Amino acid sequence: MSDLRFRPRFQLYFKSEKEEIIGHIKDALFNDNPAAFHGKVKHNHFTIRINPNKKHYWSPVLDISFEKTEKGQTQMRCLLAPEPTVWTLFMFAYTITIFAAFLGLMIGGSQMQLKTDAWGFYLATAASFLSIVLFFIAQYGKKLATEEMKSMQGFIYKLKDKIA
Repeated sequence: MSDLRFRPRFQLYFKSEKEEIIGHIKDALFNDNPAAFHGKVKHNHFTIRINPNKKHYWSPVLDISFEKTEKGQTQMRCLLAPEPTVWTLFMFAYTITIFAAFLGLMIGGSQMQLKTDAWGFYLATAASFLSIVLFFIAQYGKKLATEEMKSMQGFIYKLKDKIA
């Protein structure tokens, strides 16, 4: 989990049907779950979360979706991500800083053309710096959640070995 992707993904393929796989996941959550993960199923979507007693701000969520492939297999797509509120907060902050950087570049360019003090470039520089800081904060948060992410991924791989 040391790569630079914000939300690591992995895929698994099964010969079993989606309902059977979901049944195995539910069974594993109740009977073979030393990390005490919590899970919830909604339509074709399964969400696994960290035990609320061990949860912290950076705790990941494992989103699992199922899809039938052309070969008749069931594809399980897994996405390890922070809680949706944390993800939304960071995406909002990135959007604001990128918008501010472009706005600063436009203002600075206009000011430069008018041969006035080009303070807009300072805004662009500050916003770009803030974007980089946000990136490193997100990487730090992901590093804090690495063990939990590995544990969740291991839970799914162990389940795959049982099903296959």
